[in-house]
Amino acid sequence: MTGDGRLAPAAEAVLTRSVAEFNDFGELVDFRSLALADFHAAVRQDVAPKRFSVTATMADGWVAMHHPYETYMGAIAADELAGWYEQHGERLYEGNVRRYLGMTKVNQELVGSLISDPDHFWYFNNGVTVVCDDVRPHYFARRTAGQPVRLELTNAQIVNGAQTAASAYHAFRQAPDATAQARVMLRVMCVKDAPDGLARSIAKASNTQNHVEPRDFVALASEQALIREDFAHTLGKSYVYKRGELDPSPATGCSIVEAATALACAHRDAGLVARVRADHDHLWRSGPDGAYTKLFGHRPTALQIWRSVQLTRAIGQALEDTSGTLSGRDRALIGPGSLLLNHIAFRLVGDDDIDELGDAWQSRANAVAGRIGTIVPLLRRLLDGLYGEHALLSRVFSDASRCRQIAAAALDSVAAEGLPTLPVLTSPDHRLRPSRRRPSSVRLLVDHRRIKDGARLVFRTTTRPEEQALGDWLGEDPRRYIATWVNDARSPLIWAVDGERYSPSGLVVRIWQEAAWAEAPVAVQGPRCWVLPGEGTLVELAEELVADGAAGSGDDVRES
Repeated sequence: MTGDGRLAPAAEAVLTRSVAEFNDFGELVDFRSLALADFHAAVRQDVAPKRFSVTATMADGWVAMHHPYETYMGAIAADELAGWYEQHGERLYEGNVRRYLGMTKVNQELVGSLISDPDHFWYFNNGVTVVCDDVRPHYFARRTAGQPVRLELTNAQIVNGAQTAASAYHAFRQAPDATAQARVMLRVMCVKDAPDGLARSIAKASNTQNHVEPRDFVALASEQALIREDFAHTLGKSYVYKRGELDPSPATGCSIVEAATALACAHRDAGLVARVRADHDHLWRSGPDGAYTKLFGHRPTALQIWRSVQLTRAIGQALEDTSGTLSGRDRALIGPGSLLLNHIAFRLVGDDDIDELGDAWQSRANAVAGRIGTIVPLLRRLLDGLYGEHALLSRVFSDASRCRQIAAAALDSVAAEGLPTLPVLTSPDHRLRPSRRRPSSVRLLVDHRRIKDGARLVFRTTTRPEEQALGDWLGEDPRRYIATWVNDARSPLIWAVDGERYSPSGLVVRIWQEAAWAEAPVAVQGPRCWVLPGEGTLVELAEELVADGAAGSGDDVRES
């Protein structure tokens, strides 16, 4: 009935008399009145989560606190956690801010870690937080904290660690023995006597800590601190690589984001900028397929990074200036195609002397930056011819194979026809300023005839990865190690293999290419790789000239 559920006295007397008549031979009939509020309560109860219990076995080393709320912390086996999910499924997460997200990349890594490296899973995972209404400990032996115990958790809810629990279940289905070896950190809090809302507050606090981005883990890499020191000592500039630090002004330095983006554009593989275009976090991924190893694994010098950043800034300004003179599809491709346009610019400038002192590289960079706008119509024509006038620009520039094809075609076209001669588009403020440092090592050696024409130089690897990648290939033909010196500042080396002329860095890059070293860095300090037997590397010989005053008394003699 509606109302307060109270029967009228006459109606209640009739029902009471009828029940008495039916119950002469035992308790067969009963009656009670139901108001609208009773039906509402019944509906709520039907849809409310069902109470259930789980058990958590802590073998040893666990701790307990009983004030202000009963709390247990310790480790449980991952297969026991998997059993929770197998039995109760998504009901475990009624108190959590989110359910299981499926086989995301992170969850795939969780499952993989449980299967392939269960002994170390404890170190790599934050564990699971559970709130419950009651905890009943059942000891296997002595009733002492730290001794093996099985906790019975009544009305348990996972408020943090939903992905871990579900991943444990999926790992257990694939490899039960391996999963059983893994341990998971468990934190249990009994909130039966806690104020209303504490469980929700715990869930919120456990899931609203500052988000950790892939870039943040890069700050732990030792090479980043070394790059910062190189920036300070070699260039007198700042390099910021931790999120939260203020980025330096453009004139005083750069951030790791700007550096990584510039190095990706400078990389010889155009497919790399496509992957970065599709997912900027690709810059921070390590391993064979990640960009970070390719860009920073063979630690770039501060001068290489700084020049790369300066070129990307100059290209960006030139494209901004150019966009006002373009229309239609030409103008539309500048945004999604900016990374590929930067890559093409780097390929036109070349990188064989990017980290060598002197103004040669900067002069070429200024020339290309001033005319990069002429590449835009060329790129559009190539894109239309290869993929049609209606191809989605964002999709094309996010596809690695298409970017490689377009970049190769653009570079071939420029090589055949040359860059159109147009006025420089970048303002003087955005050009790469020439260096005030001493001439490059090669220039010093040539100007002072330090090495005789015809002298034989020997190539040497400078890092362990380089030795592992090139050792066998170099050993197949001793000529691959040998070059002859001629006193020409531009191309002083004649390679014994093909008789062609190269710069020191250019020949190293050629050796890398011939050896098919897939993980080769963007650039190299070539003068450090060529040795005059019995006397030293080209850099060491140049430093001797500097020490003798050959570079001029007022020059900055620091070598990058």
